[in-house]
Amino acid sequence: MKKKGIRGMIEKLNEPNNFISGIYNYCDGWCERCSYTDRCLNYSSRDEYGFNNEDDEGTLDNTLDSVFEIFSDISAFLKEEAEKSGIDLNEEVDMSDYENAKEKAYSHPLTKKTYKYFQLVNDWFKSRKEIVTQQTDEFIKFAELGFDEEKIQSNVNEFQDAIEVIQWYYTLIRVKIIRALHTKFDKSYVDEEFTFEQVNTSAKIALVGCEKSLAAWKTLYEYLKEDEDKILTILAYLDKLIKSIKEEFPDVAEYKRPYFD
Repeated sequence: MKKKGIRGMIEKLNEPNNFISGIYNYCDGWCERCSYTDRCLNYSSRDEYGFNNEDDEGTLDNTLDSVFEIFSDISAFLKEEAEKSGIDLNEEVDMSDYENAKEKAYSHPLTKKTYKYFQLVNDWFKSRKEIVTQQTDEFIKFAELGFDEEKIQSNVNEFQDAIEVIQWYYTLIRVKIIRALHTKFDKSYVDEEFTFEQVNTSAKIALVGCEKSLAAWKTLYEYLKEDEDKILTILAYLDKLIKSIKEEFPDVAEYKRPYFD
């Protein structure tokens, strides 16, 4: 599965390339929908571990094997480089600032709000599988009855896209908010410019995820009228979550990520 691993990634950097330095630090990780994959070292490096292999069945075991290889490679690489530089990786480091920031981030009211949104969405998908299936069947029925196929296909694409957007972001939002809060509270960061960028980048990804999810839920609302009360509840909660993110991170609305905003 693996080719040259971490060493292969470093070789890519030393070769003539069109990569945008650090672009992967600003994205939401949805490579399949990104227009910069051919300029992203992180995406290109997936070849080193078989993530982009079309012949790969994409099973959980294959994915876990690849992840294990990545961490094993990184660990070995860091040990080698540390030894060359005379760095003792076993030396104790004061992690109190990191741990305190972590505790504050996980217990923060905004984090709890993002988890509540996660629960709302997770419960909805678990209990509404039949409704989603019925809507899909309805599209098929309209097609069989001879309705405008182009229009029906457009509706199918819109419906499926909304589902995919919601499913992609409802876990990511919480992760990015925790990271933004953790960075904000971690006193070990002394570079104010770096901290500002890291905090607002993570918060921005969460905010954009919320805004795209809001639009996606509005789409589902138009199609799933029989479930409009539940969807309206989620829409109202998501709207409040967006406001809470902007209140906690006052600069996030105007902050622009390179290439993405």
